[in-house]
Amino acid sequence: MALTAWNRELGTTQGRLMPQGFVPPEGTFAFVLGRDLAGLTQRLAVGDFVEVNQTADFGGASFVRFRARMRPPKALPPGLSWRASLRVDGVDRASTVLTPGRTRDRADLAGNVSKLSGDHQLAFRLQLAGSAPAPVEVELPAFYADFVLLDPTPSRPAVLSRDPEPNEVEVPIGSAVAFDLTDVGPAGIDAAATQVFVAGVLAFAGGTFQPGFDGPGSSAGAPQADTLRLVIAPSAPFASLEHVTVRVVTQTVGGVFALDTAWAFDCEDLTAPRVVAAQARELKRVRVSFDERVKQATGADGDDALNPTNYTLARLSRPAVDARILGVEAATMSAVDLLSDLELTPGASYRVDVVRVVDAFGNAILAPDNTAGFTGFIPPRPSSRAFDLYSLVPEINRREDDTGDLQLFLACLQEVSDLLLYDIDTFTDILDPDLAPEWALNLMLGELGNPFPFDLSISDKRRLINVLVAIYREKGTSAGITNAIRFFLGLEVDISAYSGEALVLGESLLGVDWILGPSGPFSAYAFEVIAPRALETEERRRLEQIVNYMKPAHTHFVRLVEPAPPEIIDHIELGLSELGDTWILH
Repeated sequence: MALTAWNRELGTTQGRLMPQGFVPPEGTFAFVLGRDLAGLTQRLAVGDFVEVNQTADFGGASFVRFRARMRPPKALPPGLSWRASLRVDGVDRASTVLTPGRTRDRADLAGNVSKLSGDHQLAFRLQLAGSAPAPVEVELPAFYADFVLLDPTPSRPAVLSRDPEPNEVEVPIGSAVAFDLTDVGPAGIDAAATQVFVAGVLAFAGGTFQPGFDGPGSSAGAPQADTLRLVIAPSAPFASLEHVTVRVVTQTVGGVFALDTAWAFDCEDLTAPRVVAAQARELKRVRVSFDERVKQATGADGDDALNPTNYTLARLSRPAVDARILGVEAATMSAVDLLSDLELTPGASYRVDVVRVVDAFGNAILAPDNTAGFTGFIPPRPSSRAFDLYSLVPEINRREDDTGDLQLFLACLQEVSDLLLYDIDTFTDILDPDLAPEWALNLMLGELGNPFPFDLSISDKRRLINVLVAIYREKGTSAGITNAIRFFLGLEVDISAYSGEALVLGESLLGVDWILGPSGPFSAYAFEVIAPRALETEERRRLEQIVNYMKPAHTHFVRLVEPAPPEIIDHIELGLSELGDTWILH
């Protein structure tokens, strides 16, 4: 077999293989036409194709259905496209175009084979279509085909290969609507009695495309006598995030069988995110809410909502401190908490400005929808407290304050006084494990003599403080060991006496499947821990530390028993695997 661009990597990135880029919907392996990995370019002419075929008996089935994933190239020369199709005896029964730059799954692809009997050639084809005067350099796409089945349901008429598919999301706003109308009986589809409504507007009726849908991108054809293939291209693109409904009303020739069906899809999000609100939650914490999900990864990227450089606080009233954003924490998928370097002035007016942040689809925030005003957090205070410094100044001095400078000066002192009073009011919080800051929790654990040297989150530290005394009480018991493991690792383990390896007379071999056991006194106080699953290295280390601390001093923790990992079958890879080395018979 001559090696070409289509078959030189069979078993690795072409042909039947375990895909690199996705998990097949059925089973582990899929057949790929083209190339599994992106980046390989070849010089090809229009009409070049790769095809896999076999002889098939459809056995009275109405349709051949299959699932597919399409990984197109990022770009193609103008006028070219990649087309994937299901063919029977060289006739196109179902086809789809691979939209450049958009990887997608297809589950509605099907072809009408109701009138075929006996053996036929069933083929999947990937072909370069369009027009070009000479061979051009193009990137090989990938067309994965899997889960092929015969559908005996005799639907009359039926709508197949809908594109976009029902409930599909992130559909480009410039997409055309394509589908096949087919009849499994002898009558065929009556094109003159067919109506198609797109987004509530009549797009096709009486065999004619209506205004707004009659451009060069629309077409009506018959790949076989019993099938009407429609491609409806709106003259104007859909709106961002538009929910588009497609309704099809048709009948067979003669009107004996009729169909009135609809499906819907959602267009891509091209709308920039907006800041809808900002609220001071604490003295150093401000929550910023967006109208949709925003990117929240590591905070290192310039367009990440967790990057503190994307936020600026501006003072709108006086007196007010000038604060900077030191950190950002995720609150929800559409909200973040900003952490400032200073306590914001209680009751002062501020504005937060947001730049560069993008939503989940890469749309960047834009002015003027990138700002929101808020009021500095006002700490709670006793209702009976009266500590207004300005009111304590003699009235004559207040009357003499023509410029208001005295009032502004005392307002600055008032802020400091209010914050000090708030610190005094909340001083007792450091004594409560449920309210105390982390530094106070560390001191509490130290005073309780915490014997577990684990890195714990602040919530786990609060939990441990509340149960540590109870753990001390259960030290030296099997219940204490299981409870401590459950608390730290969330595992339900069993504690059992250690019985050693059994000796079978006449069969066991010393040092092979039987070892010399421990002494009687040792065995009387030996035990093992049985885990419900295989543990990670860190889990195993923590479990051993917990058991060694919680067990009675005179007992012996002999071993940790974990379930054996399942056998991994090493499948063969054509051109790579070597029998007895990287592949074994199984």
